[in-house]
Amino acid sequence: MYLISEVDHSECPVLRHGPDVFTQACRCGAERIHVLMPGGEDYDLVHIRNADYRPDFIRNRWKDEACYPEYRTYSVAEKSSLYLDFFRVFRTVYISSVNEYTVALTEVMLRYTRLTVFSLDERIRRFFGERVPVFAGAEIPRERDVLVIGDLSADLVFDVSFHRIGPVCAFHNVFFLQGQGVLSLSGYSYAELAIDGGAGIGSVLNNLYRFGKAVSGIGLTPVVRGRTVGHFSTAFLEKYFNLRLTAPDAGDANTVYFPEMSTLSSTMFLDWVRPELDLSILSEAFLSDMKEYADAVIGEKRLLGVLIRGTDYVVVHKDGPRKMAGAADMIPMIREWMDSYGYDGIFLATEDRDILAEMRSAFGDDVKVIAQERHSVADLDGRKLLAELEKENAADYEGSVAESTVNYFYALYMLSRCAAFICSGACNGYDLAVGFNGGNYERVYLFKNR
Repeated sequence: MYLISEVDHSECPVLRHGPDVFTQACRCGAERIHVLMPGGEDYDLVHIRNADYRPDFIRNRWKDEACYPEYRTYSVAEKSSLYLDFFRVFRTVYISSVNEYTVALTEVMLRYTRLTVFSLDERIRRFFGERVPVFAGAEIPRERDVLVIGDLSADLVFDVSFHRIGPVCAFHNVFFLQGQGVLSLSGYSYAELAIDGGAGIGSVLNNLYRFGKAVSGIGLTPVVRGRTVGHFSTAFLEKYFNLRLTAPDAGDANTVYFPEMSTLSSTMFLDWVRPELDLSILSEAFLSDMKEYADAVIGEKRLLGVLIRGTDYVVVHKDGPRKMAGAADMIPMIREWMDSYGYDGIFLATEDRDILAEMRSAFGDDVKVIAQERHSVADLDGRKLLAELEKENAADYEGSVAESTVNYFYALYMLSRCAAFICSGACNGYDLAVGFNGGNYERVYLFKNR
């Protein structure tokens, strides 16, 4: 992105100001460009790397992904590849600073929407004259239908409501299809998303269903052209889950390909999609096997379901909205519910052997679990993801992944058959257990990082 800066008189390419000055700058590609302003004050354009303004959440979760394309070419005239639904929840937009992206976004808003647009930066008049008024109020309203496109510092914080964001995030939310080289959706039938190899099964399913729902809204069908999704084989996913992932005619010419998960995770297009993760996502045979097991183990007992995420979830989400409560944080509430509501026992779902030991120390044989291999945070030894450890240690990695995934879903299904549910924090396992339960829990509590 190019920022507008004061002239520094260094040796650099020279352009004349005009409505296409940023298009010319992108073609030039120089890091600094001097712009002559007829009848006004000359200025410089200074290039910054979009990837340097990834939110901290994106940097921590997808450390090797750029997230934002550089957008050396794009077009405000290609309406079919602009995500105009981004603006659907807003009525008024305030622009804090004028730069390449806020000029492009202003042009989009004036052309295709009925939004009221204000600028806090009077340099907006260089590009739009009096069409965009300069805001003279004391304070920007904080109503729900107000969008504030702030300065670059706002890009470093991931605003899940998308109401106060930076110019890079705002531009990307509207132009992300063009960032993948798609100037027109004509001729495209499919869309494919590369899910990072360390993602757990809950994340993979969540993202597959969200992605499918999102792209169907723009007339595309989700597809997988490789033999794996993350570190799960396509054949395994189609066997155990109600998924159709392949299409024989999908190819480069008719498939929009997103090579990075973070590219879409930073957009309202994907982030606001909530899939219906209920029992219908499971294959009939898989569901029948789990039902038979739960009938035998639980029967008519009223169990308290407890999900406590550990290992890599603790490492990746040590800060932020998905930070987990630990067993010590949860035991007082678990004990209170056991005493107050008379549950017959506890079904614990956890992949962390230290958490299992803490719960067994507190509740003894009242704690029931699925038999599975468990790890601890110490086992990771600097690794970010549990999948890295498992890949190093498993002789049959694909078979090991399949076994641990099946066990994980047995645990989630068992949680869904419990009378009540307590979870250590926001995670895909919570969403799946609640979805499988279908609203039949007597009570539910989700620990939240405040």
